[in-house]
Amino acid sequence: MVSRFAVIVDRVPAGQIAEYIMLREQRTIVALVRPIGAGSTYMIGDDSSVDVNFIRRFEFEYTPLSVLRAATDWAEGMVRERAAAYDKAYPWRDRRS
Repeated sequence: MVSRFAVIVDRVPAGQIAEYIMLREQRTIVALVRPIGAGSTYMIGDDSSVDVNFIRRFEFEYTPLSVLRAATDWAEGMVRERAAAYDKAYPWRDRRS
């Protein structure tokens, strides 16, 4: 993991299916960007419905760029929330020291 989050554009079946599963298992923050009412498969993308808060689906009508700002803003917010929670849970992460 070298990035704070991942953005997956999910239009057609490809490698993102396997990558999605790996990212989910690693608890990576994932913005899943798909066309409205569509996507590559129903096998991925439902985690955010109930099970997890670190994956979220963003749907677009014409181009994924139309939701990119919302997706990255959400992901950056999740990064901040996660960092704050870990800072509170682990005393060695105290940034005031």
